[in-house]
This record gives sequence, structure tokens and C-alpha cells, in this order.
Amino acid sequence: MKTKQLLGSQILLLLSTFLISCNKTLEIQEKYEATNKSLMLKNATLVAENLDYNTFGFYYNWYGNAEFDNGYFHWGHDILPGPGQTTSPGYIPGTNGDIAANFYPQLGTYSSKDPVTIRKHMEMFVRAGVGVVALSWWNELGTSEPEKIASLLNIANEYGLKVCFHIEPFGGRNAATMKTGMSQLIDNYGNHPAFYRLGGKPVFFIYDSYLTSPSEWATLLSPNGSQTIRNTPYDALVIGLWLEGMNTQPAIILNANFDGFYTYFAADGFTYGATSANWAAMQTWAQQNNKLFIPSVGPGYIDTRIRPWNTATTRNRNNGQYYDNMYQKALDAGTELISITSFNEWHEGSQIEPATPFSSSAFTYLDYGNLSPEYYLDRTAYWVSRFVQKKQQASAELYVNGRNGGYIDFGYSPNYSNFGVEGKQAFTVELWLKMKYTESFGSIISCFNEDSQTQTRKGWVVNNFNNARLRMTLGLKNWGLLEPGFDFSSTEQWVHFAAVVDENGINGEQINGKPVVVKVYQNGILKDQSTSFDGGNYLSNYLQTPMIAFGQPAGVGGMTSNWRLSGYIKDFHLWKSAKSADVIQKIMNKEIDVTGFEPDLVCGWRFNAIPSNNQDIKDLTKQYSAKIVGDHQWTTLN
Repeated sequence: MKTKQLLGSQILLLLSTFLISCNKTLEIQEKYEATNKSLMLKNATLVAENLDYNTFGFYYNWYGNAEFDNGYFHWGHDILPGPGQTTSPGYIPGTNGDIAANFYPQLGTYSSKDPVTIRKHMEMFVRAGVGVVALSWWNELGTSEPEKIASLLNIANEYGLKVCFHIEPFGGRNAATMKTGMSQLIDNYGNHPAFYRLGGKPVFFIYDSYLTSPSEWATLLSPNGSQTIRNTPYDALVIGLWLEGMNTQPAIILNANFDGFYTYFAADGFTYGATSANWAAMQTWAQQNNKLFIPSVGPGYIDTRIRPWNTATTRNRNNGQYYDNMYQKALDAGTELISITSFNEWHEGSQIEPATPFSSSAFTYLDYGNLSPEYYLDRTAYWVSRFVQKKQQASAELYVNGRNGGYIDFGYSPNYSNFGVEGKQAFTVELWLKMKYTESFGSIISCFNEDSQTQTRKGWVVNNFNNARLRMTLGLKNWGLLEPGFDFSSTEQWVHFAAVVDENGINGEQINGKPVVVKVYQNGILKDQSTSFDGGNYLSNYLQTPMIAFGQPAGVGGMTSNWRLSGYIKDFHLWKSAKSADVIQKIMNKEIDVTGFEPDLVCGWRFNAIPSNNQDIKDLTKQYSAKIVGDHQWTTLN
């Protein structure tokens, strides 16, 4: 049963039980089919590039009906005793159109087992642009829960959606049972393509995390904890619930060693954490302490069918204005992640799922007024788009004075230069560059090593040659080089550079009978191309030298004083695939938002905002970190 807590002077327990409801009426079903079937089918064709994997929608799969569940579960509820009461004053049966909610779902009293319902829900997620389904999880392994999880993962995957878990306060929840539960979820579903990871780690939201003490959480979440998951196959990003003010909650988050925090409640002002006016300060604290902050926005709140005494917590939707205000506060706070409360928590009236006008002898339900039933899906899509655009927009520019010893160190990874089987590798390097000063040869970004003694050239380097030519240089076997590029000597001018490599041949194209294996683009326009590697195959840099921007490593553990370049960089992406001209143009024009969740993205840095720590700038995948060394400057943009 769902336990949620309401705060007055303290947090009260919200009990949600398996309960009964009625069949959806033929009238409701026919109306839904007539008005939405074609639209939903259209939405199903949307591709994953429209989804934002930094936006989570809290999703509840506890609903049942007679066809699939032999009963109408969770469409009814006890009327909860109010202050001074000890027993329930009544029960909402969930029959004859009498359900435990103030709104009535457009899909009727559906079953969360029904694959048709799941599919419609996933289409709604796509329509809203919400990339991650945050699934409520009660550790009910002996029930139909595993079956429902597997079905949801499979159908979510069809739509390019990801699924993470929202861990509820199940009976006996503590650090030990949490470790068992998270381990089981990772073992059972961690290899599923729809299983969500951020920076390579699973994400678990912990509802009512305060029910376990920080010291007990630390046994699980601290590196030296007695039952730690850190640096094990079950390591994860564990997100606690922020409730209290800045005088008390930060210590709780730090002492528990949570990786971040969220606010859950859709009622603005309900707790300190759920008060949107506090989010900017909470985000500042999160950045200073290397924590993730995931504010929770909602379209409104009303639960007076099950808590008739709780009118003080009601938050009217005000024709969508409430949702707009809360979402804007999340954007203003500048967080990297946002959660939505909720997709379908009907008991609390926080859903963005379509509701329909409906009246029974027991109750006349609320609806969305003059707004369409799908309004909150579409409004969510609007705000998701705004969220994505805000992250893309630069608030600062990074200048690195390579001629005076400045450079960016991306660290070492074999993935930076090795893209598969030798002789069959494919990759793309693309970035925005604004040069200021160069040497006769300037290294822009390099995974390259040249050793004249051993006659080997390994890896790749984007470079400026003789202040007159931008090019991609590839190290080949047999001391060979391949160096396509284009004439370019402009300084103080942004240029988008892209190099596409495919040793198998790019799109079957040939020149004089030889396959085209490298293409170089300037501002999305093809400028040069090269055919097969006459000097041998491309050779990955197997030395453990870091990837460097505006400088060049000299073997292992040093920097050369040559190959220096000074300039600006932004939106650098390294892909383990050969991108088409159309995709390069869309990335360049930001028609495609690079989020870090693309399966072929090796790494990527935006460099469009001043980081909290110049020595630990996480990439989009959250798997790599860059540091800025020496002479550099961030300039704030108006």
C-alpha cells in the first residue's frame, strides 16, 4: 500500500490501498476512442530524439479491473480519519462511477496490467516529451509486480522511453532490505535496454527517506559503510527526499551520503523543499556539495475525496497557470534534472494524464475546464522543450590561452580513440570553435601521439595547420597520415567543425573506385573527403595519454610546448558512429538536443556555463570529467 505523508506540524501518513472500482462506461470508452485513437497512433511514431531523458514522470501501476485483475483495485479508498479522529468515517467503493479521486480518467478505470493501457500511457509520455518513467515500486515480489514491470519495460522500449524506480516505504524498509531490493532490481532488469542509467549508474528515488536515519543510510551509501553498494556492481545514484529548511536538511543529505535529492510534493509550499521559491538556493547548495537536485513540479493538488478535512493542501490548477508558475521556478533554479508529480496519481489529483468530464450519482468530478483533456500532456511538452532549450543556451563562453600554457585535460580513456575492430572503426568528432591565436601548428582537440623513434602515429587530432587550414589528422599504421580539411584562417569567428570517419566506407560512396572513408564539414557543408587508407588502417592511441584541447600531450605524463592554440570551444561531441550530413546539420542547428543518453555518444561537453568546479567538469554522459589547466577565462554573456 502506498504511504504518503502530509505535513502540518508533522508529516501524516497517506495510506493508499488495493480497492475496488467500476467498469468504464461504454459512453466514456466510445468518446475516448473517437477523439483520441488516431492521435495516439500518430504519437507512437515519434522518435526518441523528441524525448528528454533528464525529465522524470512519476508513474503508478497499481490500478486494476475485473478483466485483468479479478477486481477493481486501487480505484477506491477509505476516507481517512482527520485530526482528532481515530477511525475512518467511510469508504469510497469504486463502483458505479464512484472512484477515490476528484478527477475521472479519460481511459476509465483501467488495469495497469493491460498492455493496451500501458501502450497508451507510453504514447502519452512521448507526446509530453518526458523520457523517463519513474515507476512506483513496493517490493511486492510475490505478486504480479514483476510481471507488470517486465511488460512496462518492454513496451517503454518500443517508444524509446527509459524506466527507473521510485522506491516506496514498503514494510520492513531499512538499509539492509533496500540493498536487497536494489540488487534484485538491477539483477532482474539492469540489462534491459529500457533500464535507465545516469552516468552509467541506475537511479533510485527514495520516497519518505527520512523514515530511515542518516546514520543507517550511511551504512549503505558511504564508501566505507558496513553494507555499502559503493564501487560494487550495485552502485547507484540514490536520491533522497528533501523536506526541511536549510538549517537541518543539508546535514541529513550529507550524513546519509545521498547522491542527490528531490521534492516530490505537487503542493507548492507544502514543505520547505516543495516550496518553489526555495529551489534556487537549494540548487546553489547542491552545486557546492556535488549533489543532484531534482525539483518536482506538478499541475495542482486535491485529495478531498479521501481527505475531506485536507482542503488547506488543495492547489487549484487555475487553467494551467499553477503548472506554468511551478515549472518556471524549476527552470529559473538552473537544475539539470526535473521530475513531474505526477503522471497518474489520481488519488491526489496531481495527474497530467487526460481527465474527462464525468458525473455519477455519487459525485460530479472535476475536469480541466475549457482546456482539452490532453492539455497537460501538451503543456508538459512545451516546458520540456523550454527546459532543453535553456540548457542549450550559453550563459558563458570559455577562452583557453593555449599559447600561454592553458589547456583542457579530458583525462584518459581508451574509448576516446578506439571505436571497434581495427580496420572497421567508425566515429565522428564535431564541435564549435572560435580561434584567437595559433602557432604554426595548433592542436584543437587531440588523442594523437607521434613517435619518430618507433615510427608510429596513433589516434586523431583536430588541428589548425599554418594558421590557414582546419583539418582532421588520423594516425595510420606504417607511419602514415590522412589529413582532410579546408582553408580557414579566420579568428574571432565561430565555426562548426565535423569529421566523419568510417573505415568500411561512408554510405558506399567511392572516388575513382576507392571508398570514401573520411568527410570533413564546415558549418554543416561538406568541404573535403578522402578515400581509403593508403598508409594502413587507422591506429588507435593505445598509450595512456589524455585527450587534450588547445595543447598536445608529449607521450605519457607531459605536455609539449609546441602545437599550441588559443581560442574558444563549445558543444564538443565524440561519437562512435559515422554521422550523416543531415544529422550533423541538425546537431549544429540544435534541432537535435544531445543529452548524454545517446547509445553512440562516447562523451560530450557543452562548455556554455560557468561550472562550480573547473577541476571536475562532468560530461553529458556523466562518465567522464574534464579539468581546465593554466591560463583560461570564463566570460558571462548578457
